[in-house]
Amino acid sequence: MLFAMVEDGMVRVLPDHASAKHAFEGIDVENRVVVFYSEDGTLLVPQFLRANKRKWFGLVVENGEYELVAAPNGEPEYDTFEVAIDEAEGVEPNPHFKSASEIRAYVKSQKNAR
Repeated sequence: MLFAMVEDGMVRVLPDHASAKHAFEGIDVENRVVVFYSEDGTLLVPQFLRANKRKWFGLVVENGEYELVAAPNGEPEYDTFEVAIDEAEGVEPNPHFKSASEIRAYVKSQKNAR
């Protein structure tokens, strides 16, 4: 399970990496419109296998291909999971969680299980 923190303040719960790549284009990931965290709150950063291409003075974008890679020590330019979930405005409807507090408790239990 992954948590996508979207720029509009919403949290989207995704079942796996493939779903994340399908749901969010490379350009949005590169521009940090969305930031991903694993089920234990580990930051997942994009590693581009094929770069985004901008054409016609940046007006046309060909989306690149990316993989999400764990950054267990975090990255200075990204919020920790705790900060990101505290700043969330809400949770998009999903079959697992109704609120940010439920997600926070779940992530804490996953961290403790390690």
